[in-house]
Amino acid sequence: MKEKVGLVELTTYHEECLHSQALFLKDAGYDVHLFIHPKLVNQIADYKALFTEIITIEATSKTFFLKRVLRFLKLHKIIRQNKFLFLIFNTASSKKEVIGLTFLLKNKVKCVGVIHNLKKVNSSLSQKLINRYIKKYFVINDYLLKSTEIDDKTLSFESFYPIFFPNYKTADLIKPQNELWITIPGGLDFNRRDYITIAKGISKNTNIKIHILGKIDRQNEDTIAFLQYLELNNIDAKFHFFDEFIPNNLFHSYLKKSDYILAPVLIKNESYTKYKITGAYNLAFAYKTPLICPKPLEVIPDLKNHSFFYEDADSLSRLIDRLSNENESKKVFYQGSKWSFKNQQNRYIKFLKSK
Repeated sequence: MKEKVGLVELTTYHEECLHSQALFLKDAGYDVHLFIHPKLVNQIADYKALFTEIITIEATSKTFFLKRVLRFLKLHKIIRQNKFLFLIFNTASSKKEVIGLTFLLKNKVKCVGVIHNLKKVNSSLSQKLINRYIKKYFVINDYLLKSTEIDDKTLSFESFYPIFFPNYKTADLIKPQNELWITIPGGLDFNRRDYITIAKGISKNTNIKIHILGKIDRQNEDTIAFLQYLELNNIDAKFHFFDEFIPNNLFHSYLKKSDYILAPVLIKNESYTKYKITGAYNLAFAYKTPLICPKPLEVIPDLKNHSFFYEDADSLSRLIDRLSNENESKKVFYQGSKWSFKNQQNRYIKFLKSK
């Protein structure tokens, strides 16, 4: 009989990390069960066959307290009855349900977590409670294994790269000849990304299209101001926005067609140079596409080796001219076994089974 593993995601985030883990586990011979928030059901539809069972659990603070408690007890009962060898929390932070489950399941199920922001490990009270019962954490880039000093020396860490996606049906996209496609995954987020520098940087470049892969909110004040800026400077045609939710196959089709993936991260503090990464990196790694990033991110080895960097709008403009005219895309990226499925799976399973 196959050993059972439970993969748990109680938030509406980080679905992009589930498929690789499910594939690692299924291929290694485990019987994989999935516990997810209801809003993620449609997003995992293309790979639901990897799971023996899919159980939805809505764990939101807006839920009536007693109802939330009853849902939690039901979830705990299901997990106990299934006698899982491992319980892997895809977002092992913040949620009261994660704190409660790890406490109740101590010495009964081996709990492992994926941590998406290392800063929480040292500074968050709720995370410290979880750390009492989860002692093994995955991070999603090698750099994060050494980027910060962890206070709790009882914790151990390993990295894996969630860069393996379902084989989505490719959408029929028409890419004009000689047009440079640069994609920014995700919707407009002015708190975390610097779009004005991008707009200024491409204003003088011809034959370029920036695809913003996320549903646009045209009622948002920052969005309205940004769109007005593009129109006033006569560069709105260089940007492509989506007014509807983008299906997975279309989302990934644009990534496959893109010449470069852009991560215009706002470097306000140490968050993206010390504690976490943005999802654009792994999407680029998945399709072996070179990245375009702000210069401070050059400290991350994976980016240094597979990216082009800019410091401001002028340097970005010069970079795009170079990428357009010198055919830099012929440079070979992503060499070596690190990027292979077997390498990533072996690291993941080895750490999972380690003491």
